[in-house]
Amino acid sequence: MNFPDYYNTLKKTPLVFRDQACKKLEISPETFYLKKKNNSWDPGQKLILAQLTGIPEEELFPKPAKNNSNV
Repeated sequence: MNFPDYYNTLKKTPLVFRDQACKKLEISPETFYLKKKNNSWDPGQKLILAQLTGIPEEELFPKPAKNNSNV
């Protein structure tokens, strides 16, 4: 489950999670939503979010598939 999917499953507690993440990451809620929208987390932030969610970082933030097209 990647981070956007995880966040969408929270339903009743996304604000609690957001507040916890913002406190740990030392960012504002506005910055949290921008980073979430753009998937622009730096490596340290990804590690912290993985720890908060209990989901391995590689699963939470999968690398994009490589395009092996030789066009």
